[in-house]
Amino acid sequence: MSKYHLTVQHDPDTDCPCEDGDGRWQIYSFSTRHNRFKHPDELIDDETGEIKAEIKAKLESGLAFFLSYYEHGLCRWSLAGTGPQCQWDTVSKAGIAIWEEDEDNIGAKTYVDREKDCKIALEEYTEWTNGNCYYYKITTKKGKVIDSCGSIIGDYIEQAIYDSLPDDATKDNTEIDDKLGILSYRDVFTAKTPA
Repeated sequence: MSKYHLTVQHDPDTDCPCEDGDGRWQIYSFSTRHNRFKHPDELIDDETGEIKAEIKAKLESGLAFFLSYYEHGLCRWSLAGTGPQCQWDTVSKAGIAIWEEDEDNIGAKTYVDREKDCKIALEEYTEWTNGNCYYYKITTKKGKVIDSCGSIIGDYIEQAIYDSLPDDATKDNTEIDDKLGILSYRDVFTAKTPA
């Protein structure tokens, strides 16, 4: 007999990760069809016709990166030239990621480390834009809520559930309601390392 009940659902109200507090890369698209649109002309100095000095300095120090965009069914944002390449489905300079906070607020201090940091932000942003946002609730069989959480983006759902399950929860004593198949390839009873 089941002792616990786990419900996992899609969470359509999850906020964009760029807008969720401090310490976030700001990701902008050059396409008017996307939510976070920034016109490329905003990066150009009106007098010189060149990229604005502040943007150029950020690009050189790893506080800004041009982005590529790939879409074939689902989308994928990546650093320019590093993601999927297809003559029909890829835009090589489709947007820009900018660190708009003070430089001291980014943990990564080298160009290479900032590049890695931005890649992680792009992975999360891509998951969000594709709608991979989730909610879970863990209850006892009598309906007492043990834990619940929403606005979880991507594969973090697995670790969040694992961290919240009671110590004695097992596959045998936990009923899982996952109509969307979010956990179909995941074992939430086995410890995972966060991505």
